[in-house]
Amino acid sequence: MKKSDVVWARLLNDAMDGKTTGTQADLARLLSLSLSSVNAAMKPMERIGAIQIKPRSWQMTDAKKILLYWCSRRNLENDVVYKTRVALPPMEIEKNMPAGTA
Repeated sequence: MKKSDVVWARLLNDAMDGKTTGTQADLARLLSLSLSSVNAAMKPMERIGAIQIKPRSWQMTDAKKILLYWCSRRNLENDVVYKTRVALPPMEIEKNMPAGTA
């Protein structure tokens, strides 16, 4: 995932937990990113009206806009870690998969 994807995922996770305010410095520290990376990820969210950036904090105004923007920009092909092909029927493949495999 790109750095901006990590920031947006964290914003959405916080929104699900009810946290809609914070500081960019706290986000940068929490995600081990530079402040400029967090700021660059927050700028498009401010432009579409998903968050308000104030002098010392930010406030989320619409989490759904963040989700829709992220979905439109995300390339799931880049997140694939392992890909393979097996010449078995799907039911047989699923039976042979270890527990906890997605």
